[in-house]
Amino acid sequence: MKKIKKSYQFLPILFSVFIVISLFSCGRKGNLSPNIKPVVVITSSYGEDSLNANAIANPLTFRQKIFWRANDPDGTVKDFAFRILNENGNPIPTPGYEHIDENGWVLHYQNGADENIPMENPEAQLTIWTEQNYAEINFPANIEGDSAVVTSIFELKCKDNNNEESDIVKKYFTVFSRKPQVTCSSSRGDIDGKTVGKGIRLEFSIIDFDSYVGSVPDYFEFKLERKTIDGETIATEGYGEWISTKNQDDVTRFVLNQFSSPILVPNEFIDGEPADSTFLIYRAVDLAGIISEPDTISFFVNSDFHPGSLIYITDTFLLGENHYVTQRDASITQVIPSVQYTDNIHYATPFWIDKNGIFTAINSSDLKIYLHWGWHGEYEEDDPLGRIEGEILDEDTNSSYYAEITYFDLRLDDAPYYYPPFPPDENNTVTDEDGKQWLRIPVGNEIDQETVLTGLEDGTHKFEMRVVDLQNEIDPTPAELIFRLDALIPQNEKAGILLIDDDTDNPAFAPEEPINNAYFEFFTDFSGVVSLINRKDIYDMIVDDLQLYNLHFNKSVLSPTDLQAYKLVVFHSDNQTEDSNIYKEFDGLNLYVESGGNLILSGGSNLKTAFQYCLDEEIPLFEKFFGIPAEEDSVYLVANEDNEASFLKLQFFVNAIPKIEEFEEISLELPSFVNSVTLKEGLGPVALFGNNQAETIFGYGCKQPQEGTNFENWDEVNDNDQYPSLEQFEQCNGNSVALRNNLESGKCYIFGFPLSFMNIEDVKVMMNRILSELE
Repeated sequence: MKKIKKSYQFLPILFSVFIVISLFSCGRKGNLSPNIKPVVVITSSYGEDSLNANAIANPLTFRQKIFWRANDPDGTVKDFAFRILNENGNPIPTPGYEHIDENGWVLHYQNGADENIPMENPEAQLTIWTEQNYAEINFPANIEGDSAVVTSIFELKCKDNNNEESDIVKKYFTVFSRKPQVTCSSSRGDIDGKTVGKGIRLEFSIIDFDSYVGSVPDYFEFKLERKTIDGETIATEGYGEWISTKNQDDVTRFVLNQFSSPILVPNEFIDGEPADSTFLIYRAVDLAGIISEPDTISFFVNSDFHPGSLIYITDTFLLGENHYVTQRDASITQVIPSVQYTDNIHYATPFWIDKNGIFTAINSSDLKIYLHWGWHGEYEEDDPLGRIEGEILDEDTNSSYYAEITYFDLRLDDAPYYYPPFPPDENNTVTDEDGKQWLRIPVGNEIDQETVLTGLEDGTHKFEMRVVDLQNEIDPTPAELIFRLDALIPQNEKAGILLIDDDTDNPAFAPEEPINNAYFEFFTDFSGVVSLINRKDIYDMIVDDLQLYNLHFNKSVLSPTDLQAYKLVVFHSDNQTEDSNIYKEFDGLNLYVESGGNLILSGGSNLKTAFQYCLDEEIPLFEKFFGIPAEEDSVYLVANEDNEASFLKLQFFVNAIPKIEEFEEISLELPSFVNSVTLKEGLGPVALFGNNQAETIFGYGCKQPQEGTNFENWDEVNDNDQYPSLEQFEQCNGNSVALRNNLESGKCYIFGFPLSFMNIEDVKVMMNRILSELE
């Protein structure tokens, strides 16, 4: 009994041993079967299973796309790994798969790893395993850079969900590649034999002749040499050594300037002639590792070039509550800012130019100033609406020096320009020797060439801009835009009278002095300020600068900032031998009238021409200001049987007949300062107004017809330009020749006859009456 009892003491131990043996003898799945290794197969390639003479005699193109698949009978295939070996079995990196482990397996980023960390960085999270089921391999096809038939080995394995690895499978690839060719220029064009600045961007390209591969380089190599005109090499630091682009993000480009390695050294002049030149020797390495034959270009490096800065004022627009136009000019080709209102669209328009030649605008809380700048040579004739040239021209000589613009420096009101997404901190500002600071914007930034100024206070402002080129040369003469923003003057603060002289001096038909004197005489009873602006003087000032002339599309020259302070603006086009310019001034006058201004327009037969232009161009000047519908017969002239009308014909007008009680008759001034008016005792064709929405204040006072003056017996009349026919008398006498249009913002008056030709005292009485209406 004791013996049996003793044997039972070993049963727990035997059971434990059995459990351990069972676990170690079972497969990893916990059953009695061992795990089966996965199997991987290369499914699509032109490779061989072994080396053979036929493959060597008929080599493949060096770039091969290899596909594979795998299966696991008792699980799932998780990942793959592959490597490239040379014929001797040594691992080799290939273009696109340069990073390998110590055994040659190609490295990949782990799932979820930060791929912004370069693979060569120790912090990069890498693995040999990948989910790829194919790879495009650029097999080497060179011996020491020369084209050759080369055999490489592609090896592949996989692992399953239990991390069991398959057997390695392999294919042999015998490949060949032709020797490529290489070219080089600068980013701004061919520089061979040219003069360049101290900074250029080289652009290399490869011409490859392999079918189905394309001209794709692995990298480029180059070296610099300096030689005298006699061909002797000048020892220069950093020159003569091959420089590779292999580890660059873009292997096709390389910047040479004062910060590169090597530095681009300027060549020398002796007695004004180049004493030496710079030679660039370069070659390409293709994806098969074959090195092209080297090629050479030469150029002269000049140290004196610098860029020119430009603010494109003709492409600068403003838009705000008090600065807009209601009509997009037909000559505008670019997209311009606009705001849709219920009744119309407000379009942006350039700065106005005031009578002193200052850029101006009427400010508002919503005013936006859209600026555009660039450099000398960017556009043909430096016009942003012209053809793009894309050159960098030296500011002083206009010579192209094949550089690039790298930065734009900006200042506003004597401080670095403040742009919150790119704040002017220590990383984004530069400081000049005199302490002046700039915001430095790199090319490619959102505001590298455009920005929108907002929130500016009333007063004078200055925007400064300068360009920096690839040499790191800064334009020594920055571009400046100085402008003034005026506060809106409301209607109840407007005072005084502004006379706008639209008449060119013509001693025979419109002498300047008596006309101007007459207008000042009209307001001698007025106690306020009476000022005069000569439109032609402003036009002449602006037209001297073509850019300024183009600002408002060669039309408007009157700035609302010059008008808005006055209670009344009197615009007179009294020279009947030339066109009135009133139709060109709608935009500025519209802002003036909208702000509560009052307007008087004096003209004559030339108003018919101006009206016709407004009809053709759909300018609502006559309709909006004076209530004259945009219809052909709304403005008309008395005409003879040949439908002719000129200042020296049909001189029938002698007085303006009042149509409402507030006004009194206005007689023609006789004798006149114009001989023909005195001689024929009448004024030539004046403008009459047909159906209109305004109030007629004066009618046409016509001479009485002489006996027998009708078109049938016209020849019996001694002078058919001095006296009207019965038909002409009926056509014009008493008909509307002056209108008053009451707007919500103010009053507008139009006179179809030139006021300066009328009796001064009569006109003064009328003006006093108008001024009383404006109180």
